[in-house]
Amino acid sequence: MLSAARFKAGLIGTGVAVCTLAVSAPIWATNVANSSVAEARANGATQAVVTIDRKLPEQAWVSLCRNKLVQPQLQATREALAEQVGFSIAEPAGYFAGDIQGFKVQSHTDDEIRCSGTVVPGDSAANIAGTAVRAAWQMHPELTSEQLKGLLGLALRNPVSAADGVVLIAKLAAPEQQLSYLQSNLDAQALQLDDARAAAMQIYIAGHQYDTALALATQCDAVDCRRLIPAAQQGKRNYDAEQAKDLSNYF
Repeated sequence: MLSAARFKAGLIGTGVAVCTLAVSAPIWATNVANSSVAEARANGATQAVVTIDRKLPEQAWVSLCRNKLVQPQLQATREALAEQVGFSIAEPAGYFAGDIQGFKVQSHTDDEIRCSGTVVPGDSAANIAGTAVRAAWQMHPELTSEQLKGLLGLALRNPVSAADGVVLIAKLAAPEQQLSYLQSNLDAQALQLDDARAAAMQIYIAGHQYDTALALATQCDAVDCRRLIPAAQQGKRNYDAEQAKDLSNYF
């Protein structure tokens, strides 16, 4: 297991500042350069076909079709990231900051939905950094220390991914270093990944920071976060009871 000190030293040695950064770009950003829009429109709209489950709401079908449209861009970003870090990036890892111009559902049946739109990528550095931190979370058990440093180095440089990278570093650190590292480096409001929120909750609960853990839970709908809420609530009750006992000694 890497200690936080060793991991930070390795990152600083590569010129990466370990600091807290705020997220500023949503996954579906709309501010794209006019030249990019013109180029994309000239290339024509992309079409996608997705098999659907009628049990899902229509909004879910639309989301799946939008996701299918950006798959080529996600793959291009994975390839660009792989070129930078020197190893292949697993397909599930992906992040897209940009827009889909002229998106529309062309038709749908009981079995499939057809949609079209012009995919216009946004900031390349943000897309690569967002993909890097997701790859780090998904692939870290099978990566070498140097490979993981490469991904997290990119993640920590960009506001869309820095907070999630900070939590992964803390998660992989020695238990006695985890809480202090989060307290020094994490802007919890900047977290994007539920895996990171759940991991941060676990660290805060272990460090008796129950209010902080419960505050994180309000930002996370994942099952792993919900499972931690009772432990945080019980820990807070126990802590408050102990505080009340201590106060009674003065009367």
